[in-house]
Amino acid sequence: MLTFTGLQIDDVLNLFSFKLHQIIKFSSLIGGTMMKPYKETHTFEERVEESKRIRREHPDKYPVIIEKYREEKNLPIIDKRKFLVPGDMAMCQLIQMTRSRMHLTPSQALYFLANQKTVVNGSSTIGLVYQEERDPDGYLYFTYVSQETFG
Repeated sequence: MLTFTGLQIDDVLNLFSFKLHQIIKFSSLIGGTMMKPYKETHTFEERVEESKRIRREHPDKYPVIIEKYREEKNLPIIDKRKFLVPGDMAMCQLIQMTRSRMHLTPSQALYFLANQKTVVNGSSTIGLVYQEERDPDGYLYFTYVSQETFG
């Protein structure tokens, strides 16, 4: 077997494969390929169990999932999508926090849709939106877009 400065070729190939996987993963975070929606990567039962546990441990906070709209081309993918949000936080604060995480400029528009259909009032609290828009699995889902989407 050939060696390369003390390493065997298999080791070098494994290291290269690992680094390539990291590059592909990073590329998806900065807008390359899109991550699968949370509902597709976790069963309904897992989501229900986790949301109940979260609400039991943190009764004043709500489990929120924030994901990029599937047709969105202008905005990056947020670095994390699962959040535990205080019920008294205003939607405008959540949107501002998301803008900061995404490093958006002031000229870039950002809109949130609850359950991919409802534009939420910026002065509404997360607690109120959760009561009105939560999914049967116990999570509140927001999809973000760069322009208003109706219909």
